[in-house]
Amino acid sequence: MGELRTIPLAPSKLPPSAPEIEQAIIGACMLQPESVADVADILHPRVFYVAAHGHLWTSIAALYAQRCPIDILTVTQECKRRDTLEAVGGAFYISQLTNGMGSSANVVYHAHLVLQCFIGREAIRIGSELMDRAYDSTNDVFDLIAGAGSEIRLLNEFGVKQARTMADIMPEVVDNTSPDRGIRTGFDAIDGKMRLEPGTVTIIGARPAMGKTAFMLSSAWRQAKAGHRPYLVEMEMRDSNLATRLACGECKIPVWKAKRRLMDGQDIDTLAQWHIAQGEPLSRLLVDETASMRVSALAARLDRAKRRNGIDVVWIDYIGLLQPSEKQRPGYDRMTAISNELRVLAKEIDLPFAVLAQLSRPVKGAAVAPPKLTDLRDSGEIEQDAEAVAFLHRPKYYDASADDTVQFIIAKNRDGEDGLAEMDFDGQGIRMIDKGGESAAPVYNVKAGLPSPDNRTEPKKDNDEIAPF
Repeated sequence: MGELRTIPLAPSKLPPSAPEIEQAIIGACMLQPESVADVADILHPRVFYVAAHGHLWTSIAALYAQRCPIDILTVTQECKRRDTLEAVGGAFYISQLTNGMGSSANVVYHAHLVLQCFIGREAIRIGSELMDRAYDSTNDVFDLIAGAGSEIRLLNEFGVKQARTMADIMPEVVDNTSPDRGIRTGFDAIDGKMRLEPGTVTIIGARPAMGKTAFMLSSAWRQAKAGHRPYLVEMEMRDSNLATRLACGECKIPVWKAKRRLMDGQDIDTLAQWHIAQGEPLSRLLVDETASMRVSALAARLDRAKRRNGIDVVWIDYIGLLQPSEKQRPGYDRMTAISNELRVLAKEIDLPFAVLAQLSRPVKGAAVAPPKLTDLRDSGEIEQDAEAVAFLHRPKYYDASADDTVQFIIAKNRDGEDGLAEMDFDGQGIRMIDKGGESAAPVYNVKAGLPSPDNRTEPKKDNDEIAPF
């Protein structure tokens, strides 16, 4: 009958399997080829317990995809072409599979039984491997749990999704077109063109020093004040630095004063009063500081946070610091793997993902144009996997004579409007503010604590290095 797939088992226990039913399915499909359409989205070569049956199903599925006749002779020939005829037991075994076959009326039911056996075997395998690795104290148990969770979620790919009528779908259409659908960024200029939709990934790319983190924090804070619970995955900065930026920006205190321990008693009192006054929205804003993270670990953390904290929007700073759940196969692009995993994860957990992406610096001396979609070409399939792609651009960074406008360039938006939205950049608070809607923080003189006459954005001292912030 062919080789059996090996699987670790407890003593005296047999793996869930149904070899006779596998035979019946393959025989039915060769006798009545129309049965293939009924089970094509249920079965996969991997689900068969007998390896020979997996090879046979590969040949049957290939014939079906090519709209070729399916019978004993064509399946035998396809196995020869694939060099699997000996592995399946030869032409004689193939011919025997149709003996005694009656109606294929129960083929769908039989396919579900085979699928259930496969899921059971995979659960045993995952559990056994987890147990063996947990005995090894050199392994990180949290990584083990996250990896096992990722594998279990992938088993859902073998489930069957049934077609729905338009009548069943229409209530979702009404809900999706509601003005309140999706999470707002908090900036009116952007929200009039796009929203962060549950189950989707929005990529926000920018070159260095354009304000990616500033935009994330500014938007997340506005979301928290609106009653949402943002979850910030921060892999580039310390969470305390983010908190400093937020507090100083909102209190109109230059960030550099906090960094250099130059705040006076009035500044500190202002921060303390603001902290007390904003306690409720501050408690809704979660920051997960980590140096790097696998997508599988991220999935476990988000699942836990959604259950415990009710989070409803995820920010990731930034995608280049994530790691794929599994080691990449040779020739498989790392960023493509990460992008695909994020797309699947966003859909599974049903939350909007706003993911920052770092673009390469422009060539020195070259004219600097705003970024565009082609700038993501070296980042795997990020553009294809994303529901929307936007870019941040600050002309003043390259041209001192320009005003400090932040351009939010929507380059791709599947269900919304492309185009340009603008904000102002508050250099003192290192944050984004509405265009003309809020005055920037005053500029202070270091010694006197008064507005500087030369309008410097930060004090300059000889041999005084300012840490990047």
